Amino acid sequence: MAQFKKYGCFRMYRKGIIEKAEVYYQSGDLARALQLWVAVVREAIPPAVRSDILQKAISAAYCMASIKDYIWCCVQLMPSQPLAEDGFRAVLHSTVPPPPFAASEVSAAQ
Repeated sequence: MAQFKKYGCFRMYRKGIIEKAEVYYQSGDLARALQLWVAVVREAIPPAVRSDILQKAISAAYCMASIKDYIWCCVQLMPSQPLAEDGFRAVLHSTVPPPPFAASEVSAAQ
């Protein structure tokens, strides 16, 4: 954030927001992380970066059981990842969607 204030570059501002969201995600504050990621994704960013951020946002929405945010992330990811389409269809059929992350990433406590 300090670099944005120093240089006034929007790209650095977005980078700072993404890093801040990742810190929130690592500390367990999923709601704030999701809020920041959704705000960044709504802006015009490169597709590779957008896909990575949406994948993290969909994981946070899934862990929080936030249906609205999960659906929004699925719709945004549909053109590039078929897993998002499967999750969206599961919600439409009133079933639990598959987790958007690998089973090896989930601990027994979760």
